[in-house]
Amino acid sequence: MQGAGHCYSWLERNRPADVVPLDDEEVLDEGDANGPVAAGNTEALLQNRSDLRRLDALIEALPAPLREAIVLRELHELGYRAIAEITGVPIGTVMSRLHRARSALRRGWDGKDIGDAV
Repeated sequence: MQGAGHCYSWLERNRPADVVPLDDEEVLDEGDANGPVAAGNTEALLQNRSDLRRLDALIEALPAPLREAIVLRELHELGYRAIAEITGVPIGTVMSRLHRARSALRRGWDGKDIGDAV
């Protein structure tokens, strides 16, 4: 599984209209026809970027089987059966991996070691 590239591809296709791409630095500086971007909006955009980078790093830190399951489920929006077919494991294993991946991501987000939940 290729990880970050797939995450960014998915985000590019499925990003809500009000979220600015990570590489649009000029948007932060220029604002719009009504004037410069408000400081609050800039801070929110920077926080969103920081959160996306952090989530990407947490996903990358997962062991490959857990990373594969969570990317296929959450980013590619595949069902358990499809994930089981792609990965060649039983549905129960897919469910277990997803649970472990989500637990690890939650722990990592809360500042705990990802390895604790794996």
